[in-house]
Amino acid sequence: MSDSDSDPPNFDWDSDTTWGQQEREEYNQRQRKKMAEKMRNDPVARAKAAEEAKKALEKAARAKTPAILKKYLGSEDVSDETIARAIVLINKSCDEALANEARSQLLDKQMQYQYEQKQCKEEEELLNCMKRLL
Repeated sequence: MSDSDSDPPNFDWDSDTTWGQQEREEYNQRQRKKMAEKMRNDPVARAKAAEEAKKALEKAARAKTPAILKKYLGSEDVSDETIARAIVLINKSCDEALANEARSQLLDKQMQYQYEQKQCKEEEELLNCMKRLL
């Protein structure tokens, strides 16, 4: 594909093909580079973009969507403080998710143990019945 910043003619953006995804990613990457260049030359636009990135990072952390965070982590306009805050929020969310997962696994194991205990008791009773019959 050419290096133009316009959409290719008759391009199907909803295509599931690898070619369509690759072309879309290349186009998006060119657009991001173009926007980054604009940001470097315009301090007002840079400040506005940094504020939007900050809001997006906080939203991503609260919504547990690391993909949005990852998108902005590469941006030069995001301050270290904003990144640190977002990481703290994500870690807190991840800690809660891990604790919930651990509780769930513990309950699963407890239920499995109870089931196995019940099975063993039934097998033991069956074995005792068979011994009595013999």
